Amino acid sequence: MPKEQAMRQQASKSRNLSYNGDFYDLIFQNSPRYKEQNQDIEFWLEMAKCYGPSILELACGTGRISAPLGAQGFDVTGIDLSASMIAKAQKKSQKVQWLEGDVRDFSLQKTFSLITFPYDTFTHLHQLSDIKACLRCIKQHLKPDGHFVIDFKNPSYVFNTVNSPHQRDVYSIFQDPSSSRKVTVNRECEYEAAEQLYHRTLLFSWENRSEVVREALTLRIFFPKEIEFILLENGFKILQKFGNYQQEPFKGNSSHHILVCQSMAN
Repeated sequence: MPKEQAMRQQASKSRNLSYNGDFYDLIFQNSPRYKEQNQDIEFWLEMAKCYGPSILELACGTGRISAPLGAQGFDVTGIDLSASMIAKAQKKSQKVQWLEGDVRDFSLQKTFSLITFPYDTFTHLHQLSDIKACLRCIKQHLKPDGHFVIDFKNPSYVFNTVNSPHQRDVYSIFQDPSSSRKVTVNRECEYEAAEQLYHRTLLFSWENRSEVVREALTLRIFFPKEIEFILLENGFKILQKFGNYQQEPFKGNSSHHILVCQSMAN
């Protein structure tokens, strides 16, 4: 079996290409949006300085954020569902404790002064039962005076999809790690308003090959007042609301909706 084909099959066992450690960083780093998205590292370093030193990052991926925090001397733990993502993260830093686990059900026998949920990853939780389970785990692992910081993209972007349905754009272009072939990733999006679900399909095509691999991902859209109410109902108080990584106040046209919270037990 060709090495490239074997890698794709192994990737499918680890959810898909998008969430396989060998592809994830390449997709992200070669996206036209990379420079803008990667601005969050400085923001999380600032949060660590304010609320550290012990930090738990949920859905840490390949360690894009946790590794720099660990390099600055913070006591960092990263948890992610994908074994291949954790394996990639381990190669980036030996200073971070990397754990394979589910953010809805984890028990680390440790509490943290700061728990983070960066860059819209909370939207992978669709059902209220999953959301409540995750928030319950967060409360159990937060120190009495600890902080929970969660980052959402401002969901106003979904209206671009509503106004231009079935539009396709280039999401990323990179070189396959197992060959010299160029990979082009196109993206198609659809918004299911009744369920507040944002369906994204990535189409992977290899240079000089006819095969196209389609991978679908569904994200739950949380509107600002809705997620604030969910947090309140699950025992969190909101201390600050930022609209971007420069910590400017949240407004309707802000790029992000970032919430700094504490447990109401405090």
